[in-house]
Amino acid sequence: MNSIFSPAVSLMKKLKYPHKFALIGVIFLLPITVMLFLLISDMKDKIDFIEKEKLGIEYTLHSKNLIADMQQHRGMTNAYLSGDQSFKEELALKKSQIELKIEQLDAVDKKLGAELKTEQKWNEIKDMWNTFQRNANQLSVNETLDEHTEIIAKMLEFMNHIGNTSNLYLDTGLRNYHLAESYMNIPIMTEKIGQTRAYGSGYIAKKTMTVDERTKLFVLSILIGSTLEDIKNSVNTVLSENVPNKTLIKANLEKTISETEIFLDVLNKNVLDTEEITISPNHYFLLASRAIDSAFILYEIEAQTLTDVLESDIHHIEKERTQIVLLLITILLILSYLFIAFYKSVRDTVFTFEQTATKIASGDLNARLSLETNDELKHAGDSFNIMAEALCNKIDELKIAEEQLQEQKEFSDNLIQNSTTATFVINAAGNITIWNKACEELTGLKAQTILGTSDHWKAFFEEPHPCLADLIIRKDQINHYSIPYDKSRIIPDGLHAEGWFILNNSLNHYLYFDAAPLYNHKGELTAVIETLMDMTDKKRNEDKIKYKAYHDPLTELPNRNYLQKAIGKALLHAKEENRMIALLFIDLDGFKIVNDTHGHDVGDKLLKIAANRLNKYAGEFDTVARLGGDEFVILFQEVNKPSDTGIIAQNIINEINKPIVIGNSELFVGATIGISLFPNNGKDNETLMRHADLAMYHAKKKGKNRYQFYSSFMCDFDCKLKSCLIKNLNKNSGA
Repeated sequence: MNSIFSPAVSLMKKLKYPHKFALIGVIFLLPITVMLFLLISDMKDKIDFIEKEKLGIEYTLHSKNLIADMQQHRGMTNAYLSGDQSFKEELALKKSQIELKIEQLDAVDKKLGAELKTEQKWNEIKDMWNTFQRNANQLSVNETLDEHTEIIAKMLEFMNHIGNTSNLYLDTGLRNYHLAESYMNIPIMTEKIGQTRAYGSGYIAKKTMTVDERTKLFVLSILIGSTLEDIKNSVNTVLSENVPNKTLIKANLEKTISETEIFLDVLNKNVLDTEEITISPNHYFLLASRAIDSAFILYEIEAQTLTDVLESDIHHIEKERTQIVLLLITILLILSYLFIAFYKSVRDTVFTFEQTATKIASGDLNARLSLETNDELKHAGDSFNIMAEALCNKIDELKIAEEQLQEQKEFSDNLIQNSTTATFVINAAGNITIWNKACEELTGLKAQTILGTSDHWKAFFEEPHPCLADLIIRKDQINHYSIPYDKSRIIPDGLHAEGWFILNNSLNHYLYFDAAPLYNHKGELTAVIETLMDMTDKKRNEDKIKYKAYHDPLTELPNRNYLQKAIGKALLHAKEENRMIALLFIDLDGFKIVNDTHGHDVGDKLLKIAANRLNKYAGEFDTVARLGGDEFVILFQEVNKPSDTGIIAQNIINEINKPIVIGNSELFVGATIGISLFPNNGKDNETLMRHADLAMYHAKKKGKNRYQFYSSFMCDFDCKLKSCLIKNLNKNSGA
């Protein structure tokens, strides 16, 4: 074995790598292999393409036979129904022939239908024929003719579909294209002749034609001539090429042209251009049938010719494929021989590399290569020795760097551990690596209980729940995080959250959380650091300030600011949900007398008691607010009908009218209430408030201690009153 490859091995050892690859490159191993593979694949595709064309020819030949019988059946039926009884027996025979052709085509469809995607269309045609046969006795002559023609048109469309799916229309060869074009045009021409035969037989049987019927035959004759010309041009183009059956094709083309022209001549002279029709239906039918038969004979000859041409193409492609495969095998054998020689030339050198590398890996850093070759591997060996020397120096440097890195890590860990800010760190797997002393003190959890686990949630939640740091590692946890959070305004890619928490010491704390990712030099996430700050005192002070800004200091009811926001939200929901809200403007009757008589302290106590009484009538989503002095407003967000609000208003009046005992004094006050409704009396805060106030004013005018719904006349009256006052003032100032 070695002796066989010795010459090649010796040659490779004497050459440098550029010469070796130049030698191998001459063979074009890879390009030739790829090229041959593509060529063979292309040949297979071409053969498959042609085989599919053959399937199309087989299917269309059977379809042609059915079309021919249907065309004859149509013509005979039209002549028979128009009065010519001579076709009666032939009709019965032709119908049985059609049924037989359908059975034959069924068998073809089972064989080829899946490949050519014809099952659905063929079933539709059969359904049309069966429906036509069931209803034939109920149809008129024209309806029978139209039904025949529609089915045949469907068959021609079916053949066109086969031509597309079987690649007959897609063949780019000039000869095959024109042969297929003529092949697919012949059934179209025969159908035009068939229609002319059917219509003409009927008209001749009647011995009379209308202008429209004459026009129809004339148009069909023009279409026949046009299609015949297309077929003649396509066949003449094919005959200019090298095709089998050339003489036979030419002879039958001439016969088809002759028979068709004879028929058209008789049609024009004896039917279209004469006032009295003397030709018999049978003779007319026979001439048309001869033209159709000669065309279908040409069709079958073209089908056989196209099949022969395709078979020849397949044979030619298979022959080329065999030659290419043999060439490929020869080239591969040569290249295999050279590559084996190349392998043996470098094997010894590689083995030496492996031995030396193994020694260095086992700790012998003084091991070096000694090669006996003159090619580039010699230079590689020298470079290897230089690398080994540099490796020894680098290892020493890495040891020093490792020690420095460990010192930096210890410093960072100590910095976090001794920070006064509660801090913890989780790695990319979500496990705790640092839980500093401040974190222990704040949460009550000791580091030794959770280090190395993912149980840091226990410091803040009763059940497993992602923390802010977890969101940076796993974005899919975001939907399970129940605390509002946002991007950090300071730390890139960081997150910030805050909220109330009950920590292990059972105290309620308001905490600030800030989490930031830690990346390595490759930009990979390695850990996340999260800090906690106890902001409880600050939060409570902020809440107190906010509470005072929106609440009355005496009654602790919401104030005007709060009410305005509440009305705005209520209007928004009411508009969305198409519901009613009510605004009750309440003024205490007699409060000023109590305040002046008994003093402000008693007045303040009375206001508190009144506020408590009003609160009884407010639901969960309603608002009772004090505007100032003895004025209150109740916002009802769910009102079914206005009368319900009137009932509540009367109940409030009754409640306020009850005696109020303060010290030794029994005091009495009343309540006057103005009511405005959304959307009836206004659609914004200001309008609803103004209208409720105006309704209250009118209620007071009527005697106080009552309620009044707002009405538009109040606004008119108020405007007129103001206008009169302004006129009087102007008049007095002018005087």
